[in-house]
Amino acid sequence: MEKEITKIDINETEINSGDELEIKTTIKNIGGASALKVNLSDLIPDNTSLIEESIEINQIQKQAFLGVRLFEFALNKYFNNTVEASEFGSYSIVDNQVVFDLGDLEAGAEIEIKYQVKVNEGVDNGEIINSRADLSSENSSTVKRSKDVTVGSTPVIRAEIEVNDINGGKIEVGDTLEYIFTLENIGKNTAYNLNLSAQNPESLSYIKESTKVDGRTIDDENDESIFFNGLSFNEIAPEIAPGERKEIKYRAKVESAEKITVKIDYFASKNNYDPLSGSVEKTITAGVLNSQANLKFELNSSIFNDFSGWYLDIRAENGEEIYNDHKVLSAAESGQLSLPSADRNYTALIKNQDKTTFAKIEITADEISNGNLTIKTEEIDPEGIVYNSITREAVAGVVLYLLDEDGNKVDPGLLETGQQGQVTDASGSYQFIVTAEGKYQIAAEKDGYDLTPSEVLSPESTEYIRPTDITDADPSTTGVQVVDYSRPPKLNEDALYYLNFDLQTGDPDVFNNHIPIDPIQENLLKINKEASAKTTAVGEFISYQIRVENDGENDVEDFKLYDKLPNFFKYTADSALIERNGTKELFEPEGERLLSWEISELKAGESLKLSYTLVVGSGTQTGIEYLNEAYLMKANTLISDKVEAAVLVSKDPVFDLSTIIGKVYHDKNENGVQDEGEAGIAGVEIISITGEIIEVDNQGRYHFVFDPDSNTVVGETLVLKINEASLPEGAEIISQNPLIIKVRPGLMDKANFRIRLQDCND
Repeated sequence: MEKEITKIDINETEINSGDELEIKTTIKNIGGASALKVNLSDLIPDNTSLIEESIEINQIQKQAFLGVRLFEFALNKYFNNTVEASEFGSYSIVDNQVVFDLGDLEAGAEIEIKYQVKVNEGVDNGEIINSRADLSSENSSTVKRSKDVTVGSTPVIRAEIEVNDINGGKIEVGDTLEYIFTLENIGKNTAYNLNLSAQNPESLSYIKESTKVDGRTIDDENDESIFFNGLSFNEIAPEIAPGERKEIKYRAKVESAEKITVKIDYFASKNNYDPLSGSVEKTITAGVLNSQANLKFELNSSIFNDFSGWYLDIRAENGEEIYNDHKVLSAAESGQLSLPSADRNYTALIKNQDKTTFAKIEITADEISNGNLTIKTEEIDPEGIVYNSITREAVAGVVLYLLDEDGNKVDPGLLETGQQGQVTDASGSYQFIVTAEGKYQIAAEKDGYDLTPSEVLSPESTEYIRPTDITDADPSTTGVQVVDYSRPPKLNEDALYYLNFDLQTGDPDVFNNHIPIDPIQENLLKINKEASAKTTAVGEFISYQIRVENDGENDVEDFKLYDKLPNFFKYTADSALIERNGTKELFEPEGERLLSWEISELKAGESLKLSYTLVVGSGTQTGIEYLNEAYLMKANTLISDKVEAAVLVSKDPVFDLSTIIGKVYHDKNENGVQDEGEAGIAGVEIISITGEIIEVDNQGRYHFVFDPDSNTVVGETLVLKINEASLPEGAEIISQNPLIIKVRPGLMDKANFRIRLQDCND
């Protein structure tokens, strides 16, 4: 016999005080004989409270008995605190355990037991919720299973190393280096038992009595820093609280010219026993090695006059870090870098005080051989192409302005000369180089076009967006690419762009921000569209009809009808029919999401109808209206309005809703069954605990339909009660009143009320 016990957190997110957890145990007999007198003892976890009404026993595989849900536990509970579950089992609560007596379990039978607990208020982050269960039977050995979850999030340790040359300038033999190791708990839980260790390379000699922890000098051990032999924080700081930061410093002298790597390992625990470890290392180059090259450099910018506190990184073409976070010390930095080889290419990264990369410069071997390099930081630079939203072609003669947050044109002095009010050429290109932080809007205008923003192609967001928050379409390039092409988007491509920016110092440039503008034009044809129904459900088919009419004086030739389908709707093959001049014929479209039909001609005064069918996919969400959009194009020009048809995806009554049906009838012989001749009683009112009131029909019938999003939560109990004032005079209720029913998704339950009338012969 194989048994499995599984514990599930139904919240699926970080567990906090007050959360409800679901504990599920699955028991399956895979042997060839019955398991006798099966018993499950499930410990209610510490720091939680049992939600007793949630206890369920469900049959999964066929068994000689029927599975039972314990939704009527309160009505069946005995004085000895034992609840009968069914003919095969019961449960009781003993010594903080839920004990299930399941009787005999036949071969192949599988049972699922579920219940919920609530995490008590005031439980600290880091506390372990431990659920344990023992499964036993008369003819098999005991099986134990357990599951742990943690309240709150675990600690997260962030470690960094910084190296400063006390002598200043580039690192030479004989210089004194100060190593600064910082360790911060950026998580939401405390870290315990912190230990650190580092190995001092032979090229460095430790300077005695230089080790400090948070400014406090720590005694050496055998003329070496205790840090090198393993520094335990238990006496200094036994735990690191969330947000707390520790700093260790020590000094060493450079003894030889070489690449020097210092690695620091740290170990902690997140709940006094679970390990939490990691390491961080720092490599520097001291002196000039054989075959090295010296490169003079200068930082230059038209925006920033002071580079104090900035950082410079140099990386080899294979990704090797030559200089990592080289700190810029002066306002206008210039100096000399030692590179491992003059025959390699390198990349220079300029980072601001927050270590955000501000500029990326490729350094070629040729530039190194010249011996001088000017590293120029670029200004914040949104740029792209202005294009026709209908034809997707670049537009010349567009005037562009940069506006402030209030919609006023910004001072031209904040931009490069001539950029405020710039006019696009035949390429449609524009560029704004902004020299001040702030929130800005891009506006475009041209005769014959509507003002931005486009109504045909809306911007990705109307909020002010930081360049750092834009998804980079090509991370391999400098700056942020809104899209990965430097042309207007094609008709079948999504048009992604922004008009409102929040630009801050250090933000990357924004490239390929292509802006659409809408041409003003008269429509040549009329178009309307209808759906066969206002609502639908997953898996259903829905038909659409499009009517195109030429009420002009001229024939229209060679145009296309486009229809953009909603997400998760799919065209049904061989369903498209075109009707014109009294005849219908199959007229299959091209495309999948954007359907298109080529129409050779529509004469003046004529019209046509196009109908087709879509199927609603499983990715749709209930309660949301899905739109599809139809329009007509001729030679990349819009020649009609854009029309939409909206369909609301509703819940499926079979799979999503729960239904209670029943009757109120005269049980003449009081046998609990509506026999022939026992009529329903009209006009009776039934009230639910959620406040609904319904009156039965003239045959005594009624039904309630419950939505999982309504006041009644599927999986909970529902109480229905007859309003006795609505009964005929002298009538008496002889069935239970109220009735308690379990609401189950996609299932139907019956709840009948039996009545005795004053004259039982009626």
